[in-house]
Amino acid sequence: MCALKIGSYNLPVWVIIITMVGAGSMTISGSDLINPDFETTLYEDDVPNAASNTFTGIPVHFDRDDLVTLSVSGNGAKAGAHVITSQQLKIDMLMQVADPVTVTVPITNESEDSAIVVVKVTADPKVLVDIEEGFSTNGVRLVGTNQWIMTVDDNADADFKLEVVALEVRSTFLFVEIFSVS
Repeated sequence: MCALKIGSYNLPVWVIIITMVGAGSMTISGSDLINPDFETTLYEDDVPNAASNTFTGIPVHFDRDDLVTLSVSGNGAKAGAHVITSQQLKIDMLMQVADPVTVTVPITNESEDSAIVVVKVTADPKVLVDIEEGFSTNGVRLVGTNQWIMTVDDNADADFKLEVVALEVRSTFLFVEIFSVS
């Protein structure tokens, strides 16, 4: 029979296992999280409401209510879009190798002032992306890897143009995000 020597005692292993399981069961059943008579509500006043994470306060956004329709120009290129949040857009694309494709992405500025925004595009390393000015957008400048800054006119239904080139034949996606510049 297997035994564990603790000090001068030889304890059978089954006694140790039963003691550990019993102690763990007593701890769990004695806690307030498992007690069915106790209403368990986790409340921490220093943690922000999780629902507020999707609202950024930025007046420039993709229109979530009206599905985004993209204007795609390029030889045999196809694209479809899905608005994830008002500041996040996923574009699924199929295009030919080294054939430039222009995707016109509509945005809206709800503010009475012009807004400066950062547009960040996450793409496959085999896809090259650039942004050009569109309707009611201007001053597009590259500020980082696949990140551009631009100005959107006040109270405008605007757009910007994504210039995309694939280095391999495959279906891919672009993840486009808009951030506020304060």
